[in-house]
Amino acid sequence: MDPTIMQNLLVAGLLRGGLYALMAVGLALVFGVMNICHFAHGEYYVLGAYAAYFAFVTYGLNPIPAILSAAVLSFFAGVISDRLLFYQLRKRSKGEWVMNAFLLTAGLSVVVQTVKR
Repeated sequence: MDPTIMQNLLVAGLLRGGLYALMAVGLALVFGVMNICHFAHGEYYVLGAYAAYFAFVTYGLNPIPAILSAAVLSFFAGVISDRLLFYQLRKRSKGEWVMNAFLLTAGLSVVVQTVKR
């Protein structure tokens, strides 16, 4: 096999593995810090991927600023959903809000998937 093909496969595999690791660490942080089993975590990842793609293709940004703009957009989407949804749930439920957060994130996942189409 050609060495350049092997190098390309190795780089692509490392990048994809890094993305999977980044998603797993983010999910573990959300669960560990906020005690939320966040089922819409993948949708926020896709939102960031769409933002990076459109910043790169439509606006002609270089890859690094496109990725940074995607990170900023995903961050603000997370903050907005926390303030509008999870904060209200924590405020009203006081102690036993884990099951409600489970249902909320499953519903949020369905809503975001439907809006994406």
